[in-house]
Amino acid sequence: MTTDVCLIDSNGHQLAVRRPEPGSTGPNVAFIHGITGDVTFWDHLVPAEIKQTTRWASFSLPCHAPSTPGDGFSREDVTPEMFARVIGDAIRKVFGGEPVHLVGWSTGGFSALVVAACCPEIVASVCSISGFVRGNWGSTLGLMQRLSRLGPVGRFSFTTAMKLLAQNGWVFSLIFSRFAATTNIKSDSLFRESLSHLKSGFAALDFRLIGYLFGGLRTIDATSLVQSVTKPALVIGGVEDPIIRIDETRYVASLLDNHELVELPACGHLFYCEAAERIWPRVDEWIRAHS
Repeated sequence: MTTDVCLIDSNGHQLAVRRPEPGSTGPNVAFIHGITGDVTFWDHLVPAEIKQTTRWASFSLPCHAPSTPGDGFSREDVTPEMFARVIGDAIRKVFGGEPVHLVGWSTGGFSALVVAACCPEIVASVCSISGFVRGNWGSTLGLMQRLSRLGPVGRFSFTTAMKLLAQNGWVFSLIFSRFAATTNIKSDSLFRESLSHLKSGFAALDFRLIGYLFGGLRTIDATSLVQSVTKPALVIGGVEDPIIRIDETRYVASLLDNHELVELPACGHLFYCEAAERIWPRVDEWIRAHS
């Protein structure tokens, strides 16, 4: 754990948080990473102009090292309400109950939406990037979801596959490159830098717990919950995203009365290296407009 990261007691979980820089000013912003990421995911991705003009913090997903759940955690505990309670309570503690702009990617986008539904008093706005309300993923992650639900043999196979992936950098790079829309993404310098960071966090995961999240999220449908969101929401998705397909992004937007939908042509799931120059100015503008 870096010196900037601490653990917070939150609804029976220990949740990793990167707190705002001391003395920072501006709108409160909470970043939430995607599945298998870690709390430092955003450190090298968020542009300096956002970091320097906001009180930003980043929050772990439950069960992502160094975060830990309570004793007896299982797949049955994986519900939208669990994500909302654990992450929402941590956000409330870090920002003292002040309104916060939520920015989440993938499962982080899902988490931002359910926090906005369950804890509206602490939310100023929501930005969901490749987020979802129905957790039936596509591509390799969808296959891993199905594997994690096939009883003891499936769970063992899931854990074994994840361990092999953590140990083999070439395969790790190959799998992640297929989440992008462009075939030459592996030559991109930001992709390589991000991949190195993601691989480090991936190796620290407890794959038994991650298997519970994969399997539990597979059958989640937070439609009725997200329909209650009244805060302004910016919904962003890649038209060629193989994990969270653009139809799901459009479905998320259709549930929200107060929203803007941004569809990114020629973009897959890896917004931070496929469309950074298109997304970050829009996110920055969104935060300013709703502060």
